[in-house]
Amino acid sequence: MTISSQAKQHPLCDRLKILQIGDYWEYSVEGTLERDGQPLPLTGSSTVTGEQRTTEQGTFKALVFSRLLKLSGVEGPEGNLSPPLGLFYFSQNDETLDMFILGDTMGLGGSDRFAAEPQLFFPVYWTPLTRYENTLDFGNSDDVTNTLEVTGTVDVATPLGNYHAWIAPITSHSKPLGTLTGCDYWTPQLGAPIQFEMFMPTPDGSTMQTRSTMRAYQLQE
Repeated sequence: MTISSQAKQHPLCDRLKILQIGDYWEYSVEGTLERDGQPLPLTGSSTVTGEQRTTEQGTFKALVFSRLLKLSGVEGPEGNLSPPLGLFYFSQNDETLDMFILGDTMGLGGSDRFAAEPQLFFPVYWTPLTRYENTLDFGNSDDVTNTLEVTGTVDVATPLGNYHAWIAPITSHSKPLGTLTGCDYWTPQLGAPIQFEMFMPTPDGSTMQTRSTMRAYQLQE
């Protein structure tokens, strides 16, 4: 990956920041939708915000995901690929600072659901040996199995400068969505990947491949 000598350099970081309500990350998205064997270009944006949400189970911190995606050159509803708002509830362990998923809004009709036991999602310490595999048990065969494993480091060029990041291939498997695969380029000091790639099936049988690159962020102290 070519890096401009004029861009600011950000060194590798090995410790996750404490995630706060009001944290905000914004990404540019590009990719393709393969439909009937034809790759169609797509573009868009993605935002992630740290919020506080109140549910029947209590009040929790949440990461809320909003993606606006469209097929290039296709106007109207046919070109709109934007998925529904995504959200998962989380906690950050007071002692270890590891971040755990508590639940999400993938229940029936978009309702809240909470796992029997929280599971690790963002480790606090990042090293060449960082990895996990765990399963969120939502009952009724609605398990979600997530994996992450660091395989190296790489320099990533972005509008915010050049970041030395951890390469972390990921998978997520559930009965409704099948298997999603991707790769996160982790910058723990930002509390999020500086870039991430996803390959996923869509409800109509197509496949979507995207690359999201951070272009702005705001972190609370």
